Amino acid sequence: MNIIVFKRDGSWCHRPDSSLNHIYLDYYRPEFVQRSEVVPVVYTRIVKAGKCIPLRFAQRYFGEFALGCTINDTTPGVSEPMASSLDFTSVMGMDFFPAIGFNDNRLSLEINDSETCVISTSSLADEFCKAISAISQRSTIRLGDIVAMEVGPAREIAPGDTVSLCRDGERHTLKII
Repeated sequence: MNIIVFKRDGSWCHRPDSSLNHIYLDYYRPEFVQRSEVVPVVYTRIVKAGKCIPLRFAQRYFGEFALGCTINDTTPGVSEPMASSLDFTSVMGMDFFPAIGFNDNRLSLEINDSETCVISTSSLADEFCKAISAISQRSTIRLGDIVAMEVGPAREIAPGDTVSLCRDGERHTLKII
C-alpha cells in the first residue's frame, strides 16, 4: 500500500505505510526534529488499479473521503523524503464518507482549539480526479493505495500543541508530545 500525498503546488510524494496513524494516537516528536508543521489533507482510498488515467475516467478509481492531516519535519536542512517519512505522521480517521451524492460537509482543522482551516467538500471529487489523473501519469496506482490531497496551508506546531480534526460535530484530537 502506498500513501501518496498530492501537494497544493501539483507535486506529490510517496510516504511509507509506517507513517499511517489511523486511530489518532498522540504524536511523539523525536528529539532530533527541531521544527514541524501540520498540513490538512483529505484522504481517499483507491478502489481500482490504473496507469495514465484520463481525467474523465478518474472518478472510477476512488470511492470515499476521510479528513486528516500530515505532520512534516521542517528542521532546516532536512530533505523532502526524510521530512515526510517519520512514523505515525499521516493522520487519517477511519470514518470515511461517500464521494458521490453526499451533502456539502464542513471539515476543519484546529490547533489548540483555534480553527485554522475550513474545507468545503463540494468540489473534492473534482479535485481528486485531477490529482489521480496527474499522479497516474508517472506512478501506477494500486487497489488499496491511499491518496492524501492537501487542502489547506501548513501551520507550525510544537510539543504541547493539540491538533483536532472536525467534521459535522465529530471531533478527533491528538497531542504533539
